[in-house]
Amino acid sequence: MDDRNSVSVHHNEISNYWVGLCLQTNEANVYENRVHDSCIGAFVDTNVDGAKVHDNAISGTGTNCRALDGSDNPIFGGQVYGIVMSGAINTVVKGNKIHDKLGLGYGIAIMDDASGAVASGNLVEKNNVTGNEIDIHVETIGKKNVVKKNNVCASSFPSGLCK
Repeated sequence: MDDRNSVSVHHNEISNYWVGLCLQTNEANVYENRVHDSCIGAFVDTNVDGAKVHDNAISGTGTNCRALDGSDNPIFGGQVYGIVMSGAINTVVKGNKIHDKLGLGYGIAIMDDASGAVASGNLVEKNNVTGNEIDIHVETIGKKNVVKKNNVCASSFPSGLCK
């Protein structure tokens, strides 16, 4: 998704990539895809505004997620992700099923980007997120990020975000 036009991506099966779905387009609509055995299921890029990531199935972590030094440590700072919003704005993540990201990654993450872009106005609701070290992780100075309590999950940072 190239950040030039409105885009809708749906009904795909994607496997064995570092990033299965990379959203770089404002108001992208990404739904009903099956992403498995990838390091990151869906990555919402910095300053992307108004993306919708909904009703996708994201599972597993492929062997391609090894550190660049060849060790068994996963890439991306020791983590893998189901869906990550890194400095994204007004993104809706809804109705996704995210399972088994090596038992040590994040299911859904809202975070500020290393460039300084701040995640704000994002909504996470009605997702089923299990089998991750942290199912839902929110670490941003941004305002108006909402994680509703209707997500099915077992662990969160900060605590209390799971049903």
